[in-house]
Amino acid sequence: MRPVFREMKAMLLLLPAFAAAAATLERVATMPRIPFGFYRNSGQLPAEILYVSRGPSANISVTATSVVFGLSAHRLALKGANSAPTVSQSNPLPGMVNVYASQDSSKWARGLRLYKWIEFGNVLPNVDQRFSFADDGQLSMILTCRPGCDPQAQLQFEYRNVSSAPSSIADGSLGIKAPSATQNGQNIDVEYDKREGTSFGFRIGRFDSSAPLNITIPLYLYELSPNPTAPLVTSSGDVYMAATLPDAAGLPARFPDTAGGCYSGGGSSLRFIGPCTDAVVYRFTNGGGLVWASYFSGFYIETIKKVDLTSNALVLVGATNSSDFPATPGAYSTQYGGTPATAVDCCPKQDAFVVRIDQATGAMEASTYAGAVSFISSFEAHVGSDESVYVVSRSDSTALHLNSRLSTALYSVPLSASATDLQVDGSLLFVSESAGGISVGANAYQKSPAGKTDVVLGRLDRTGTKRECLTYIGTPADDTAKVIKADRDGGAWFVMSSGTSPATTTSVVHMNAEGSKLTATVPFSAVSIDIDSESQIHLFGTALGVQVPATDNALVRYACGAEYVRLNPEGEIRFASYLPGLGVPGYTLAGHPLVMKDTGIFQLTEKAAAQPYTGCLGGSRLAIGQFVTIFGSGLGPAEGATYQLAGNRVPTELAGTRVLFRGEAIPLLYVSHTQVNAVLPFQVPAASGPVITVQRGGQSSELILERTDLWPEHINLLTVDGKSNSQALAVNQDGTLNSVDNPAPLGSVVTFYGTGGGQTDPPSLPGEVVPLNAVRRLVRAPQVLFGDLRGGTVEWAGAAPGQISAVNQINYRLPPTLRENTNPNAAFIAFESYVVGSGATIAVK
Repeated sequence: MRPVFREMKAMLLLLPAFAAAAATLERVATMPRIPFGFYRNSGQLPAEILYVSRGPSANISVTATSVVFGLSAHRLALKGANSAPTVSQSNPLPGMVNVYASQDSSKWARGLRLYKWIEFGNVLPNVDQRFSFADDGQLSMILTCRPGCDPQAQLQFEYRNVSSAPSSIADGSLGIKAPSATQNGQNIDVEYDKREGTSFGFRIGRFDSSAPLNITIPLYLYELSPNPTAPLVTSSGDVYMAATLPDAAGLPARFPDTAGGCYSGGGSSLRFIGPCTDAVVYRFTNGGGLVWASYFSGFYIETIKKVDLTSNALVLVGATNSSDFPATPGAYSTQYGGTPATAVDCCPKQDAFVVRIDQATGAMEASTYAGAVSFISSFEAHVGSDESVYVVSRSDSTALHLNSRLSTALYSVPLSASATDLQVDGSLLFVSESAGGISVGANAYQKSPAGKTDVVLGRLDRTGTKRECLTYIGTPADDTAKVIKADRDGGAWFVMSSGTSPATTTSVVHMNAEGSKLTATVPFSAVSIDIDSESQIHLFGTALGVQVPATDNALVRYACGAEYVRLNPEGEIRFASYLPGLGVPGYTLAGHPLVMKDTGIFQLTEKAAAQPYTGCLGGSRLAIGQFVTIFGSGLGPAEGATYQLAGNRVPTELAGTRVLFRGEAIPLLYVSHTQVNAVLPFQVPAASGPVITVQRGGQSSELILERTDLWPEHINLLTVDGKSNSQALAVNQDGTLNSVDNPAPLGSVVTFYGTGGGQTDPPSLPGEVVPLNAVRRLVRAPQVLFGDLRGGTVEWAGAAPGQISAVNQINYRLPPTLRENTNPNAAFIAFESYVVGSGATIAVK
């Protein structure tokens, strides 16, 4: 049975309407790309390590005889290699690297150059070795076998720190991919040859032994998830960004049984072995080129809290459990104040750190420990207009105020606060919770608690000597507060929750400077509040629970897991939109780009720039052949344009706009100034370079995805309203639409529609309309999880006849009965043992 869904055309025509009236956010800048390259070890690492590469996709150290992979602790060693080869580097890259490792200044290095290539001469007789980064970041080891070399006999590798021989060498699991070989510009057959234990060599086809032979081993680059802060953008467009990165490859194990990892957790029952981490700060030019990168590390774990830009310096704040963090002589504290790390628990109590960094060179000017904290979220930090630094710890209820040189405490006083923010005059606004017994101002909005626990709004003056509680604010239910932002007039915007789960209500409220008047209340669960130079309030939060309805000019008008709301100073909603992607947006400072880490870099810009969107329709991952939407500005004409078929195919150019996926033009369904709807190819083109490029009017906008590989399949079920887990766009066996008023009988066949199911057999072409008589099954047959069971049967799954090839059709026979206490409505698509994409609901009887 393969019913044709006659309603799908209308759904496809609705795709352009998802955000045809999309609005851009505030100021925008291009997100820089962290460069790939090697810098020389200058004493920070064991002496055997010669070069290091550290970035978002590479953590590799190179010795004279081996390559060390950071996250796996694997070592690829060349057997019999010369321990003292001729070492050189070439192709210098922009920017410098500074490394501050431990309090031993002999391990500090400034102005290290980055190189694209490093070369070892005569690693074996008549054999040279090169490590080289391609423009797309792919790192390769290239062995040049000169005349007189016997490659099959001499070139043998061994994997160390591997307990057993791998079943497949070139699958990426051990850090390498399949090899290639060339000679005189011609390809030579080559493959890995497994030897004894964890050793391997090469089987090579016919080649000329009198000419050099090049064998290339692509080294697998692990995704490190650097978790960067929101970037700081200067008036000239330069960008500063901080991140937490795993330790450089090759460091000794932290504990005897951790293989280079660190323990974390709260006691032996919660132990977790993971990589130790370092703090890094980058500066990029307005064109995206690296100016400098500075690393800060002790022996164990460093984690970034925030980075702030002042008129004269850059201030980095974080937490560490290293007793040798590079605190400078004369600093406020050079002694670690946390609990020493042990093999049972790495961080029962950490110590905050503050580093002052020269903006021009990235050099460390001053560094200090700043007080005990339980974990990274248990303290807040602020930088004043005089460049002094405030660290407020909830772990020990302390507010610490340091001078700009980080050498003196201006005050250190008790302060119990759920959240704090710095006012222009240096006072700290705070919110806390209290059951009563606190004296508040004479003109307080609320003079006593309204329930068991209420929120208290208060202020600590700039000297730390005067603390005043301005007002209670609460309900008869238990109230808590989080996230506070001071406005220019001394008032406070903060988030208040009332009640207990699942009946909790959350609102953003505004109190005036005296705490005498409640001026605004917005029912919204915000995770961050920012106020720009025009006193507009920017809220970012989850789209779960209490939500603000999307406005007519929203980017996305249906729930996708995160939401942005803009208010005027009076608290009136001026713009509200759900955000592409399923994650919660990262914290941002007013006037800076909004960055979301999920399927890629999310940015809205005044220039021609783009962001990949899979949102609720396409899921949180990209799959071959699926629909994808790109949001930005300057992407197409002011008035949206919809495709017209040309020879049974969707065009690859529409209203002057083209979209390239790795250099290959892809079909376009709709284009407008702010949005492009397109169809991804059924395979990833081999060409390197930007993943997605939008071209229009002689301009190009390039986007680098965090994940550059498409999934082979990742079906998201289509729904009537475009929302995840709502009524499926499904047809009952009698050909009618499934709905609450028209349920499907148990045991009958229901036809689902989705996108992202992968390639078909026979193959489909991207953007073609599938013939009505075509039978194109999905290469990988999906399962349907229905009613929490693997009951029922998928009778057919393939390309939907009469629809664009990105539309998948799944004919599913419902189980004849349902287990008691089973939710009969939820349906998800699964491949083998894993669920993919978003689900939907159907009505059954």
